[in-house]
Amino acid sequence: MADERQDVSLRSKNTRRQGFSAGSEAAAVRTGPRDRSQASSSSNNRQQGVGRPSLESVRSNESKPPRPARPRANDSTTNAVKKRYSYRYAQPPDLNAVPTIPTLPPVPALYAQLNDSNASFSQQQQQQQQQRRGGLDIKALRDPNLQPERYLEGVLVNASEQELVQYQQELRNMRNRTSTDWQRNVSQNRTQFIKISKEAEKLKGEMQTLQGLMNDLSVTLDQAAVASGTVRDDGARKKANRSSVANLEAMWSTQLQSLWKLIEGSQKFVAAIPGRHVILEQPGWTELDAATWKPKRPAHLVLLNDSLLIALRKRKRIDPSVADKGQKAPTKIVAERCFALQDIDLIDLETSVGDVRNSRGQPNQIVGAVTLKHGQETLTYRIDNRKGPQKSDLLLAFKRAVEELRRSERSENTATKSSNAMTYLANRDVAVNQNTNLVQSLSKVKEKTEVIIEIDGKQRNMRWIESQIDELDVEVALQKFEQAVQHVEFLKGVAKGLKHNAVAYELITAKLDERVSKLADVLVGLITANAAQVNSTVTHVGYLTRLDLVPRARIAYLSARTTQVQARVRTIVFEGNILNHITALSYVYFTLVRNTLTVYQQCFTTPMMSACITWAKTQLDAYNEQLARTLSGVEQGSEVHRLGLARARELAMIMDEAGLDFAGLVGLGLDA
Repeated sequence: MADERQDVSLRSKNTRRQGFSAGSEAAAVRTGPRDRSQASSSSNNRQQGVGRPSLESVRSNESKPPRPARPRANDSTTNAVKKRYSYRYAQPPDLNAVPTIPTLPPVPALYAQLNDSNASFSQQQQQQQQQRRGGLDIKALRDPNLQPERYLEGVLVNASEQELVQYQQELRNMRNRTSTDWQRNVSQNRTQFIKISKEAEKLKGEMQTLQGLMNDLSVTLDQAAVASGTVRDDGARKKANRSSVANLEAMWSTQLQSLWKLIEGSQKFVAAIPGRHVILEQPGWTELDAATWKPKRPAHLVLLNDSLLIALRKRKRIDPSVADKGQKAPTKIVAERCFALQDIDLIDLETSVGDVRNSRGQPNQIVGAVTLKHGQETLTYRIDNRKGPQKSDLLLAFKRAVEELRRSERSENTATKSSNAMTYLANRDVAVNQNTNLVQSLSKVKEKTEVIIEIDGKQRNMRWIESQIDELDVEVALQKFEQAVQHVEFLKGVAKGLKHNAVAYELITAKLDERVSKLADVLVGLITANAAQVNSTVTHVGYLTRLDLVPRARIAYLSARTTQVQARVRTIVFEGNILNHITALSYVYFTLVRNTLTVYQQCFTTPMMSACITWAKTQLDAYNEQLARTLSGVEQGSEVHRLGLARARELAMIMDEAGLDFAGLVGLGLDA
C-alpha cells in the first residue's frame, strides 16, 4: 500500500526537453560508486521525460554525504511527486569570512601641503567675506597697534568692486558717527565741568562760612572754660604781652635747637623755618599694637605749631667688652615719624570706645590711649600715667594748634589769592596776559573789591562772566553760530554796563575780542569754501555783519569769487576757433560777475555797493586783457575781429540783469 501511495501522482508529466546533461556526468565523476548509480538512475529518468534537477540541488548533493540507494519504482507518477516535495534551499553565505578592507596609502607630502594651503586659503576667503558682510570690526579698529595697510590688505584682498564701495561707505558712516559722538561728549563734559565748578565754588563758600561759625563756637567754649577755671593774674599776662616779636622768635629758635639735641634725627623732620615752634613735649608714652592693644615700645611725642613729631626710645649700642653686666644699657631718643597737623586726626580712644573694663573690673589697656589716623594708617599710643592730665593737655593743645594753623592758612590764602575775580580771569587767559597795558592796569588796582553786575534782577560776579565765556567757547567749537552770535551780543551789552569800571571793561572786552576773532575765522573759512552757494553765503555773511565785521565779510566774499573766476577761466582751452573761444570766455566772466552782484545785494546794504562795482570793473579789465590776447592774432578790422567784438558786447548784456551796464567798456581800445 505504501508503494501504491508513492506511485500516485497529482502532477502531469513534464515533457520539456532538457538542454544539457553534463552536470550529472560531472557529479558522477566527483562522487563515489553509489553516487554514480544515483546519477545513472537520474539520467535514465531524464531520458524517460523526468525534469532536470536545479543547480541548488546539485550543490547540496555535493556538500551533503551520499544517501543509501532505495529501490525505486518504475512509475513516473511517484518520481514526479517526489520531485514536487523535494525542494532544497541553498546554504546562507558566511559573512564573517569576508577579508578586511586594506587602508589607503598616505598622501605624498607635496600634495598634502597643496591641500592644506588650499583649505587655509578658502577658509581665509570665507573669513574675509564674513568680515565684510558682518560690517566693520570695531575692536580691530580701536586697537592702538593697528596697521591700516596690513588690515585692509587682509580684509579686502579678494573683495569685489561692490564690496569695496560698500566697505568704504561703512567707513564713512562710522567716521561721521564717531565725529558726532565726539562732539556730543565734548559738549557734555564741558557742561558737566562748568556745572561741577559752580557747585564746588558754592560748596566752598558754605564750608568757609560753617568753619568760621565752628571756630567762633570753639573760641566761645574755650573762653567759658577759662573763665570757670583758674585765671592768670594780670601781671603775668601783661608781662607776656610785653615780650617783643624778636624775643619770641629767639625763644622758638632756642627750643628747636634743644629739641634737635634731645631727639636724634629730629632736624631732618622739623627744620628751622620762620614761625615754627614747640607747643608741647611729652615723654612717657607707649606705642600699642592697633589690633591687640598690647605695648610695643616706649614713645616720645612732641607737638609743634604745624606738625606732630613721634620719637622712640632705643638702646644705645655699646662695646660688649666694656659694658658692665650690673649696669643698665643707656638709651637714646630717635625721631621716627613726623606728620603735618592738617593731615592727621588725634582721637581719644577711651571716649570713642567707651568705658571698657576687663573681667576683674579693672580698667582695660585703652584707658589713657589716643589714636592717630593718617589716611589709611592708624597708630595707637598710651600714656604711662593714666590718671595724669597729660592726655587731655595733648588733645586740647592739638585742637588749638589745628585751628590756629587753619586760620593762618586761610588768611594767607586770602592775602595771596586775588580776591578780585578780574585777576583770576586774566591768569586763565594767555591772550590777556600778553596784553601789556591790561596787565599793568590790573597790577595798579589796589582795591580788590568784587565786581557785582545786576542781570535780570540777579547779582552776578566776574566768575559768572567767565562761565558765559566758557559756554561761548563750546558753541564756537560745535559751530553753533546762532547761539554763539547771541552770546557775543549779550556779553557786549554786559561790558557796556561796566564802563564805570575801566579795568573790568577792558578785561571783558579783551577776552570777548579773542572769542569773536576765533568765530570770525571759522565763518570766513566757510564763506570762502561755499562762495558759490547762495543760502550759505547769505547766512554766514549775516553772522559777520551782526559781529560788526562787515569789511571782513565783504573782503572774504569778493576774494573767494575772484578765485572762482580765475579757476573757471583757466579751464577754457583755445581749440582754434576764435569766435567759440570768445563766446566761452565772455559767458564765464559775465555770468560770474552777474551772480556775484546778485548775492552781494542780498548780503550787504546799498551804501556798500561801491566795493562790488569796483570788483566788477577789475574783472572787466581782466576780461579785456584776455579778449585782446585772443584777437591779437587776427587782423584788426577783419570779419573775424568784428564778429568777435560783436559777440563779446552781445554777451555783456548778461550783466544788465544785475543792474550793471558795462557793454560800452567791453573791448575798449580794440575797435578799428
